[in-house]
Amino acid sequence: MKIKIYFTICFLFGVLCIRGGDFSLRIVKWDMGETQVELPLLHRLSFSGDDMVVKYYSGVQESYNMENIRKLLFKNMVGNNVRQLEGNASALQIYPNPVTDYIVLIHLPEGENNVSIYSVSGNLVLNVQIDSAGEKIDVAHLQRGMYILKVNGQTAKFIKQ
Repeated sequence: MKIKIYFTICFLFGVLCIRGGDFSLRIVKWDMGETQVELPLLHRLSFSGDDMVVKYYSGVQESYNMENIRKLLFKNMVGNNVRQLEGNASALQIYPNPVTDYIVLIHLPEGENNVSIYSVSGNLVLNVQIDSAGEKIDVAHLQRGMYILKVNGQTAKFIKQ
């Protein structure tokens, strides 16, 4: 929810900061793919679940998963001014989420990391050591529900289905 509010505020701020001429929003994804949205053609920008939904006046609608967005760039085509909005590139992320069998941590520092998983009631349910990002953590034995993961002073939540 916080990331949705952040992107909404940043979007509005970017639009208000740009004066005169045609302007656009460039969406840069973590896989380095990019999409350019011409703002005068934009009817509505909204959020549905974990997706940013872009709807054009033409009726065409596109969805972008918030976890895949790396940057939002506002560009004034006349003045060539660029306003860049970035999420926290080093923030801990859990993939997949929701999860069934295992999780993988993204943006985890190299070296030994102590990972603690807590139930929402605060009980420690799993404590493991992993060496690097990309290493799978087996959570198949956990009951369905929401969990809090802590590692290196960072916290993240995930849902076990």
